[in-house]
Amino acid sequence: MEGKLTFISGLSIFLMMMLITFDVLGRNLFNHPLVGAQEITEMLMVVTVYCGIAYTQRENGHVGMDLLITKVFKGAIRKIALTIILILAVGVNLLVSYFTFQNAIDTYHKGVVSIYLMWPVWFLPLFVSIGSIILSARLFVDWLDELFNTKNIDSNSTADLTVEEDLTI
Repeated sequence: MEGKLTFISGLSIFLMMMLITFDVLGRNLFNHPLVGAQEITEMLMVVTVYCGIAYTQRENGHVGMDLLITKVFKGAIRKIALTIILILAVGVNLLVSYFTFQNAIDTYHKGVVSIYLMWPVWFLPLFVSIGSIILSARLFVDWLDELFNTKNIDSNSTADLTVEEDLTI
């Protein structure tokens, strides 16, 4: 599932790039920008971020403050701190997933549409919900890796981390 979402995220970035390029060319060459380009770009940003968030976690690409975890905490205290952090992150992301799924259902039933193009927008909170639940699963896998010492988090570079296979749900 992570691999498919990562592909969708990459495709979304490509579509944003093409859309913005055509919008700029239309604006500068023909004095006629693409109608709704900004609105579509904003929608694609949601898709890009939430489809790629679990992959970024898998690749240890999120910005974070890990000075205490990697340099100060050692042994059992480090494991306890990581467990608390990862379990809290799982819980928060499950809450985000639940409430955004509820928002997607409400938005669908109310027929909420975008401002300029009048496109339905119920799929945006759905992407947030799906991305958050997959991130929760990835964080849980990271916790299991830490618990059973299958991942080397003490490494100074992310290049030394083991790359895991796609998370299948």
